[in-house]
Amino acid sequence: MKNKGFTLIELLVVVAIIGTLAAVGVVAYNGYTSNAKVTKIKSEHRHVVNEVKLIITHCELAGSVQLMSKLNSTNYYTHVCFGNVQAFFPEYLINHINNQLGWINKSTSFNSPWNGKNLYVLQEGNMSNNYEGFVFLWVPSNSNKQVSVHIHTCFKSPCNNLSNHSESEVVFDQW
Repeated sequence: MKNKGFTLIELLVVVAIIGTLAAVGVVAYNGYTSNAKVTKIKSEHRHVVNEVKLIITHCELAGSVQLMSKLNSTNYYTHVCFGNVQAFFPEYLINHINNQLGWINKSTSFNSPWNGKNLYVLQEGNMSNNYEGFVFLWVPSNSNKQVSVHIHTCFKSPCNNLSNHSESEVVFDQW
């Protein structure tokens, strides 16, 4: 009688081949997921820059703008654009964008400056070396007619490396 089946050597060869393919697949998958995170963060940065430009244009045309300016609110409030832009952008605009998009940085791989209290992606302030995955908006105070809105985003550590972060500046004449 002849038994049909695989020999032990044949089974070991198949297991070795599957193990090699799995090892290569895991490394490739990790690269794909980290690239996807970087792409998403860069996209969020571009969205904030475009939203800032849109609000500035709307203010220049209409003199007021409708924003969801209270955090975790879906109510729109009318804000007159003329006045203190150092308060307008950090408070009202940041809350509006976070409410509108519901951007929460849920990744535990990113360091959070707020220890889980406020994980909204868009934050006020300058970029820090430790806060990857967040978009920071900052309006320095000045007495000039021209206003600068700085937008900084770190998408990979170390953030002080120029290839690991994006910086944009939107300049306009104060309303």
